[in-house]
Amino acid sequence: MLTSRVSLDAFPWTRVSWVFLQVAQEKQCEEETAGRRELLARLKDDMEVLGKSIGAERRTAKRLAQDQAAAAGGTSDGMPQVLDYVAQKAEMFDLASVLKTWEKKVAIMEMAAKRVRSLKRSQREQQRQGTMGR
Repeated sequence: MLTSRVSLDAFPWTRVSWVFLQVAQEKQCEEETAGRRELLARLKDDMEVLGKSIGAERRTAKRLAQDQAAAAGGTSDGMPQVLDYVAQKAEMFDLASVLKTWEKKVAIMEMAAKRVRSLKRSQREQQRQGTMGR
């Protein structure tokens, strides 16, 4: 059984529509990629600021704990205060929570970037196939 394949040359308006569609999709992907890159850059800046803030807070807390220990004279047997341990543990849990949140944000951004790269790659392949079919 013979089958005939209709080429796009028979319908020039179809080729033009297809080209417009491809160009529009590529432009949309490029805009989405640019937007996500900007978001990623902002997230990296936020992470840097947060890291600096956490470091400053740790130094402040350490200095405060040292000042309190010096003012209270510490315990008689040289053991740290129980409240210092509780405060340190609370800060550790808070920081772990913040870290998990940022890790989730980074994972989401990595997945989005991977998706955009995949879309762009598939569009390039479609364009190559379209140009090779001529």
